[in-house]
Amino acid sequence: MRTALYVRVSTEEQAKQGNSLEEQEERGRAYCKAMGWQSPQVFIDDGYSAKDLNRKNLQRLLESVKDFDVIITTKLDRLSRKLSDILSIVEFFEKHSVAYASVSESFDTSTAAGKLTLQVLGAVAEFERERNRERVQENLRSLARKNRLIGKAAYGYEVVDGEYRINVEESLIVRKIFDWFLNESLGPLAISAKLNQLGILSKGGKAWTEGRIRDLMKLEALTGTFIYNRKYRKGKSQVKRPSEEWIVIEDHHQPIISKEMFEKANQILYARKTGARKHFASDNYLLSGLVVCVHCGGKMVGRTVRKNLNQNRKVYHKYLCEGYNKRGNCFHHFVHREEIEPLVLTEWKRISDADPSEIEYFKAEPVDIVEKDLLKNKLEKIESRWQKQIEAYENELITADDLKKARTRLEKEREELIRSIAAHENRVFESYVETDNRLELKRALAQLVKRIEVKDGKEISIIWKA
Repeated sequence: MRTALYVRVSTEEQAKQGNSLEEQEERGRAYCKAMGWQSPQVFIDDGYSAKDLNRKNLQRLLESVKDFDVIITTKLDRLSRKLSDILSIVEFFEKHSVAYASVSESFDTSTAAGKLTLQVLGAVAEFERERNRERVQENLRSLARKNRLIGKAAYGYEVVDGEYRINVEESLIVRKIFDWFLNESLGPLAISAKLNQLGILSKGGKAWTEGRIRDLMKLEALTGTFIYNRKYRKGKSQVKRPSEEWIVIEDHHQPIISKEMFEKANQILYARKTGARKHFASDNYLLSGLVVCVHCGGKMVGRTVRKNLNQNRKVYHKYLCEGYNKRGNCFHHFVHREEIEPLVLTEWKRISDADPSEIEYFKAEPVDIVEKDLLKNKLEKIESRWQKQIEAYENELITADDLKKARTRLEKEREELIRSIAAHENRVFESYVETDNRLELKRALAQLVKRIEVKDGKEISIIWKA
């Protein structure tokens, strides 16, 4: 019998059991001798977790699987801690007529009983792993509730005796930021410039930037909600965990901003992703990020040109092909702002004066459009969540009663979302067309227009969002 022995320890196990690798190898060799098999070829992964299959010598073993008749480990979890991974590996072994045996659990997959035992033990191992994760999560929640996981205070707060306390001076600035954004239509870039002009610094005495304003406005802590375990460090980067692993505690501390104001501001921030952030705080060019060159597919960006002609200074505003201007992969052509912007607004007004049932989308406020899209996205995710519940039931990780409760809960969520979407679709919105506020126009157009195509600087086509 050509035999391979796979041994593994994680970093934590190394710290606790310095001779674990030697013990596994000794037990594996003894098992082969007792079974009358030849001495095994040993594959060692030193300091690797079993959370996935990305292990150097495990991959080397899988690549050379045809060289063996049986592959052994001292315990099932040496191979993997995930049932799905274990079953996939064993199925791979069987495909190549290779048996798998575990020393401690005393079974091998060359028999029907061994296959059954493998599946049962794998399910138990995965169940225990999930239970451990739940216990860790609950311990973290308990610590968070007791304010023992606070960390650094968000702007607007300070930590006093392990608790979040409002910093009155900073909280006034936070409220002002949201007021400027929601009521005066100032963007993050304009807000940061205004704060810096007033000599107001962020945490740590640093100047404000557009990014710092955006990050601040996205902090749930401003609404009194505490979130822990959102990210973890991977190398030099911060990686966001799945939302179901977050520890969220509502009403953890005194809020500075209401949840309604917070959600409205963040919906607008989300909406502005389709526009050009760099120029969104300025009303010089209403169509920033929307005008596209048909020839090269690149953006046509706003450019201001000043010329002195016969002692008279003239200013020209135009949308210039960026492919020509920056990359040189197109030809020089542009369209004047005074030509394209009135054209778009006139067409918008024409649509707005038509049958309201046909142009309802174009009359919607940007915030309401984004909220409706978010509701539809949540509705689509419910089906995915239901499929995961079915898979959990099929893998015997939850009972039929649990599956029934999950279905009732998801159906209730689905009905609520459908009602909310219907409410948005039946609302009648006022048009922005007549407003004198160019920043409001710009924000609205960024949500209503998919793109504006320009050919030879003359032909203009408007593609509205459907």
